[in-house]
Order: sequence, then C-alpha cells, then structure tokens
Amino acid sequence: MTPTTRSLMLFRLISIALLVVLTFSGSIFGQDPEIIVSIDDTSMYYNDGQGMFTISLSNLEDTVAGFSLWFLLGNPDYINFSTIDTTVVDTTYWYCINWDGEDCLEYIPVFYPHIYDSISIDTNYVDRSNVDTSGTLTSGWQYLTSRSISGMGTDLKTAGIANMPPLPIKTGIIPQDDGLLFKVPFDILQEPLEVESFTSNIIFNVQPEYSGFSDPSGNLIGLTFDTLIDTSLFRCNQWVGDECLDWQQVAVPPYDSMTIDTGVVPNYDPSIVEFQNGTITIIPEIIPDLELFVTVNDVTVDPNDGEGMLTIQLSNIVDSIAGFELFFELSHPDAINFMLDTSSLSIDTTYWQCLNWIGSDCIESLQVNSLDPYDWIILDTIVFHGVIDTTNTLLSDWQYIESRSYSSSGPNLRVVGISDMVGPPYQPGFGPQENGTLIKIPFEIVGNPTPTEEFYVDVHINRMLDNFGFATPQGELIGISYDTTMDTAYYICLQWAGDECLSWQRVSEPPYDSMYVYQDVIVPYFDTNKVKIQDGIVTILPGCAPIIPGDVDDNGIYDISDLSVLIDFVLNGGPPLLAPRNADVDGNCSINWDDVNLLTDGGPFTDCACLDPEWVCCIGLTGNANYDRYDNAYVNDLTFLVNYIFKGGPPPPCIGETLINPYTDNTIPLVSDLTHMVNYIFKGGEDPDICLGQ
Repeated sequence: MTPTTRSLMLFRLISIALLVVLTFSGSIFGQDPEIIVSIDDTSMYYNDGQGMFTISLSNLEDTVAGFSLWFLLGNPDYINFSTIDTTVVDTTYWYCINWDGEDCLEYIPVFYPHIYDSISIDTNYVDRSNVDTSGTLTSGWQYLTSRSISGMGTDLKTAGIANMPPLPIKTGIIPQDDGLLFKVPFDILQEPLEVESFTSNIIFNVQPEYSGFSDPSGNLIGLTFDTLIDTSLFRCNQWVGDECLDWQQVAVPPYDSMTIDTGVVPNYDPSIVEFQNGTITIIPEIIPDLELFVTVNDVTVDPNDGEGMLTIQLSNIVDSIAGFELFFELSHPDAINFMLDTSSLSIDTTYWQCLNWIGSDCIESLQVNSLDPYDWIILDTIVFHGVIDTTNTLLSDWQYIESRSYSSSGPNLRVVGISDMVGPPYQPGFGPQENGTLIKIPFEIVGNPTPTEEFYVDVHINRMLDNFGFATPQGELIGISYDTTMDTAYYICLQWAGDECLSWQRVSEPPYDSMYVYQDVIVPYFDTNKVKIQDGIVTILPGCAPIIPGDVDDNGIYDISDLSVLIDFVLNGGPPLLAPRNADVDGNCSINWDDVNLLTDGGPFTDCACLDPEWVCCIGLTGNANYDRYDNAYVNDLTFLVNYIFKGGPPPPCIGETLINPYTDNTIPLVSDLTHMVNYIFKGGEDPDICLGQ
C-alpha cells in the first residue's frame, strides 16, 4: 500500500469514516433528518476587489459533527476563490495489519501517534483558502480545511470535523434552522465589459464522495442506497474441449457465458438533504453620476484574413448626443493599421498659435481652430482620410462624419461627427440609450510579429480634452467638469531701457524678472465619475504553427501509415485529417500531391504551416486527368480522358485537372479539352490552361 499524506487523509476523513455505513444502512436511517445547505446569493462592486459569500445550514433533526462540501464556479473569468499557495509538511502514521516475518505487507493510516509501526514525511504544495468561521456555526471546530483541487481557484473543497482526538470534546451543531455555517472569500478578477451587472453561478458537487454531512456517530445524513443489477457477457477466445482458456468480456451478444452481479450505489435523497446553489453578481465600478460609457469591443482575427473590424459601443445614459470627437491609437502599428482612403487625400490649411516666443522665434506651438487666435497658418497640409463604416449604427443618418490619420501608415485615427449641419433637413442626433453601436472601423492586418503565438494590440482612446468629447444638441460638452485654481506666470525681460522693460517674454520657471498671479482661473477636466472609457484589444491568432512533417494522425511520429492516410486524403479530399497542418509540408496553406512528393523525397520541409490548410487538387497547369502523383499531362492522362468522355469510364478524381482548353469556360471536360491535350502532347501545341484560382 502506498502511504497517503496525513493532510489528504484528514481532508477525506469524513468520506472514509462515513462510507463504513454502507453495510449498516438499514439501522442508520430509521428517521428522516432534514438538511438544507444553501449558498447565499451575494453581489459586490468591481472596485471592491474582493468579496465574501456565506453558506447557510438548517439541520432540523440531527446534530452535525462533520461535513464535506465542494463548490464549483460557473464562470471563473470574472471571479476566483481566494487561495494562497502554501507548503505543507505532513507526517503520516501507519499501522501494519499484515506482517510477513519482519516485512509488512499491508499498512493502514492511523491518527493516533502512540499507535503506529511506521511514519512517512511528505512535503505538499497546495492552494488553500482561508475560510472565515468567526461568528458561525463552525467557530471553535477542531479541524477545518479548504483548498482548490484544481489549483487555480476555480473550485473549492471544504471539510470540517467538530471533534478531533484527544480532549476537549466538541459536540458539533445541534439541530437549528438557517444558521451561518461559514464564509468563503473570493477575488474579483475583471470588470464586466457592459454597463449591466454580471452574474456567476456557484454550484455544489452533490456526488456523495464529494459533499455530505455526518452526525457525531459518523453516520451520513440523508444518504440512501440503490441496488443495481449488472450483467456481464463473456466470449471464449480459446477452447480446450469444454474448458475455456481465454475469456474476453464483450458488450453485446453473441457470448458464451454470463454473470449477474448486484451492486449498491449511494445517493442523496433530495427529500432529506437539499443543496441550494447560489450566485455572485459583479456590479460595474461605482459611478453614481455616470453619463457616458464608451467601449472598444475586443476582437480576434486570423492574420490570413488580411483585415478586421473594430466596433465602438456607446451608452449615453442621460443626454442626447449631437456631436463627438474620438482619437484612437494603436499600441503596435507593426501588426495592424487603420485603413486609409488614399483616393481621397486632400489639402488642408492648419492654424497655429505660439505658446513660447524667444525673440521672433517660436519654440513651442499649438494647432488651433481657425476661429481661435493664431499666429500663422500652414497651407497644403496633406490629410490622410480614414475608412469608417456607419451602416446600421447610431450615426447612419448623421450629416457630417470625418476621419483622418496623422500618418500615411494609419497608426492612429481621429473621428469627428456632427449630426446636423446648417440648413435643412434637421437631424437632432440620438437620444439616451444603452450599448448601441456608435461606429465601425476597419483595419488592415500587417502581420503577426510572433507567428507561432497569439499577439495582442491595444486600441487606446486618447483621454486628453483636445482629443475627446461628446456634445448635446445645445452644444454643451458631456462629462466635463470645471475647477477653479490660481495660475502663476513668470516673465523675463528681453530689453531694458533703464528701469523700464521694453520687451517681456513669459517663461515656465525661474530665473525671472517679474511674476503675476492670476486668480480664479477656470480649468476644465475630464470627469471620470461621469464618463467611463473601456479600451479594446485586438488578438491576432498565430499565422502558422510548428509541424511534425507528415504526422497526419497526430501521434507524434511520421511513419508509413501516415503516408497512406495522406495519399487517400489527396486522392479523395477526405476523410478529414487529425492534424492537417502536418500535411502541409511545403507551407503553402494547401494539401496536394506536392506535399506527398516532398515527404517521399525527404524534404526540405517548412518549419511553420497554416493552422487549417485546404485540400486543393489542381495546382499549376491542368492536364493531370488521371490525377497521379506526377502531376503532368501525359499519354496515360489522354487515355483516361478518352475513356471518360467516350466510353463511360470512371470520373476524374479532380475535375479541375481536365479543364484543359484555356479558351472555354466549361465546368466539365469537353472534346475541345481532349483536342487541346492531343495538340500539346503530340504536336508541341500550346500549354494546358492554368488551374482555376491559380
């Protein structure tokens, strides 16, 4: 017998002790005790970070002295049970029940150190949870442990024993109604992406070996037993006279022998023991004054698709929206770029205001609107217009939408929209609503910088006031608050005339010649209590995957059976391969005779292949009518085609190879294809047509 650590044996003590009652079930269940154990529903705000749910118990007839409960999370993406990685050093005591001289043939674990024949010391690494028993029915219990069996916090098994030897004696929980059994902490991992709350189920694993309650005598409460009849059929593989030397169990007749066994299966009677599952509701961050919620939805793309689409969601909870400005920035423009419309490049005039002069030279400037004060203009600025999609969005009938990038490669995109321009018809914008699609933005996939792994690109919404804003039909900005502050300005004199300065210049810091304090300066700021922004992530899937060349059955090696399966697939286009990427040994994202020939030649092979290559029977030039591995047009192909067209021979395995005449658009082989092939083979005529799609 292999020793089991003491901590695991303690953890399973209740189940081990109580399963003894299987033999004595008739005397245990003279009464019908009632147990109701429930996971109490709870809700927490995301920004609380952690939470606690409670387990309630009603034991209406029996005293409870031990229990085991296993909880499972319905959605571990948002919450996990709180666990701590701990190292446990366990000493296990063993008592020998079967000696052979000085050798023990069979040990059993014991929990009393003064009675043992051997010990074992083990070190275990476990994920424990610090369940809270303060002020609960299990406060003062002598053994209570809780751990995640998965090691990831997605489940939690908790076991408790009221009384452990020796003294003092702890009786357990006397009959009572709706008491608090214990409390379980959990961690909130991420905030729900929507404005609405998110709910995760917490369920009991109600199999008797995982969950249950026992009385002080070790009897399981509410356990019933079903008797099952199991019939086994056997077939003899080798007879010697009337004696069978080799029996094999079979599932269905015919058979030569049969045995009927009776088994006892434990189950919980739901009329005696009731398990009530619960829920945890995660409420988005507390923003009592929330007016706007802007979200860039996450998206996953295949690099082979070449492009993808971002969707921007908006909830305007209070006000109507008649105008907006958003500025999007990509963290990795080497992976994706916003699409630009190069056909609509335009010339623009920009206006600039100097913030810091040194003499006649401006060392710091700001681009401003044409209606603001400005110091100079720049003509002929090239504007790179972006591509946007407003179909079936909140902006589908807006009168002005413009998008532009500040670079010809599209690493950023500014989008501006106005619902109503001067003059009829009048478009007021859209009223308060939740989770509508504001706009769709296409992007180009440049490539995956890590071809064999997923790659992530952040799509960031710039929060600066110059780049972000939403306005009501009255032109009022939404989500902007104002603060009053003092502003100290420093000035240095560039030209003195005695004690009088003829030319002042403002500077940002000392030294200075004069200072002025501006009182009650009103400063706008982005109010995060009113506006919430959720950036997005573009996940680029691996462009290819490492391969084991030829291992189409995915058993880790390439052998002759793989080649046979691959040839059958190339000939017939099926059945599906277990590992098609391992068949694409030339890495061109298709499976055909080229891959078979490369395997038989021993390479060279690609290091990385498409995840899901296609079966493409016709490659290069047509003419391989009999579809052999040599992939050329020869006399045997001509013979095959003659038999098919004139003599009812077998159909071509690859119809594309028989469409030989480049001057017809037929989809089945015709006499003109046959004529073209004869001229090509015997008269040096024109090459066969190129395979469709090549």
